[in-house]
Amino acid sequence: MVETALRYHAGLVQEKHIEVCKEMPDVLVASVYPGDFVQLVSNLVRNAVEALPAEGMLSIRLRASEGTARLTVADTGRGIPLPMRARLFEAFQSDKAEAGNGLGLWICKTIVEKHGGRIQWRSSTRGKTHGTVFSVSIPLEGPGEDGASASAALSLAT
Repeated sequence: MVETALRYHAGLVQEKHIEVCKEMPDVLVASVYPGDFVQLVSNLVRNAVEALPAEGMLSIRLRASEGTARLTVADTGRGIPLPMRARLFEAFQSDKAEAGNGLGLWICKTIVEKHGGRIQWRSSTRGKTHGTVFSVSIPLEGPGEDGASASAALSLAT
């Protein structure tokens, strides 16, 4: 599913000559809603790619850790502006002027919470350390008690 989200943005990644560094197992199986998980990864990747300058770096790591699937998406972009930080996960918040509708991170937070997980971030707009990192933790056993999720492979080597 991570690879699916990456392929969706491959054109822009190639156009901007972005270096993508992936650190993922061949397979990591977790109980997730597949469409939601692809949307989550796609939103985080899209935000990172749009924030990156030409020849920037996008890093994606997926691993199992202490009963959770941990996804990290990091970029060497401009960082999140200070005025945006307090309301980052609110609907209709965007610093992209006309390019975005401000729903991407709100959707990410909703998906992560639906899966019983957490989303954290850090960002810098200063000096050589500028960029943003989003870290998502989702329990491997599933999002809820209803068992409605499907076990799905989060990462498949291509």
